[in-house]
Amino acid sequence: MISGTDVVAFTYDGDGHRLGKVVNGEAMTYTTDLNTALPQVLAETQLGQTTAYVYGAGLNSIAEPGAGWRYYHADGWAACGR
Repeated sequence: MISGTDVVAFTYDGDGHRLGKVVNGEAMTYTTDLNTALPQVLAETQLGQTTAYVYGAGLNSIAEPGAGWRYYHADGWAACGR
């Protein structure tokens, strides 16, 4: 959570895609798939821990350090469950 006293900075490539952010000195980097209609984050790395994202017709699953895989599904109304 970011509060009113946090120092936050972002880095971008020349095309405006976010590469990373730093919150109070802790850096997070993004691995992004730029070969999609809209860029999608494939992984986030912070403090040596990587969270991976898998997409299909939408976000299908997330692998989080220490939590394992989470699988997502949407019903006919696009409500998402996990």
